[in-house]
Amino acid sequence: MTSMNFYAQRPADIPEETSVTDLAAELVGHSLALLAHQHVLAERMLTARWPIARDALLNGASTEDVAEAVGLLPEDLAAGLRGWADYQRSARLLTDAAHAEVVTLLGGAR
Repeated sequence: MTSMNFYAQRPADIPEETSVTDLAAELVGHSLALLAHQHVLAERMLTARWPIARDALLNGASTEDVAEAVGLLPEDLAAGLRGWADYQRSARLLTDAAHAEVVTLLGGAR
């Protein structure tokens, strides 16, 4: 199989001897790699929503408004944010006081 230059930007960049089958296989490989990269980026972006949600609540946003902004029901936002805060505290990335503040924002004692 002749390997296509990943950065080929023009048809002239692809060797003439490259078969359509090879081009299709190359495209599949690049498509799968792109999907994997997009998945990692999406996961990282979703993880970043919890501290941003906490900041919004700390600055006066309602739970309902934050939930709507992230496309969750308020109870799902509360569960996710509480889970994030629990993990951050267990990893010693959030103090007990900061954790308690999140729990209080969510309207529950713990």
